Amino acid sequence: MSLPPFRAARSLFPYEGAAGEAIRAIKYGGAPAPAAAIADRLLADGIRGRWADLFPEGCRFCVVPVPIRPFKYLRRGFNLPTLVGGALARRAGWQCAPALLERVSETRPQAGLRVSGRQANVVGAFRVARRVREAPEAVLLLDDVYTTGATAEACAHALKRAGSQLIVVLTIARAVRTNPHAPESR
Repeated sequence: MSLPPFRAARSLFPYEGAAGEAIRAIKYGGAPAPAAAIADRLLADGIRGRWADLFPEGCRFCVVPVPIRPFKYLRRGFNLPTLVGGALARRAGWQCAPALLERVSETRPQAGLRVSGRQANVVGAFRVARRVREAPEAVLLLDDVYTTGATAEACAHALKRAGSQLIVVLTIARAVRTNPHAPESR
């Protein structure tokens, strides 16, 4: 097993209980996202709190939200990581680059796929936009839920190929599973 292409992956909440219900309501029910409140919590509890060691003093990260499939965006009208990423960048005084990463293939939804299926589903699915001359050196890759890490790894590989050196993955929630071979839930 090889090391992931990112320095670390951290999440605020387990993807269960009230946090899981809230994220599902936002993603699948069109409920308004409390982006500012989530960004405040990520900043206070995480970046300036318990995960401060992952963010070297004086290092200016570029917040890069994981893009969603175009069909999902049209259906929802928003991308939760982009909303939270923009609010987080403003509060931290960092840049946010919501169009830095782009999907180059239409993948199946990750929900319901087993670990190997998730990995195969996103291989080569992301790239740094062609108009970008140079990828930021330090990236905070932001997503809503970390399940197997397949999406984060695919995005981080694309960022590394484009020149990013330090990548930290931050998600709102992390899936908690007891059987790694069981299909994922929504």
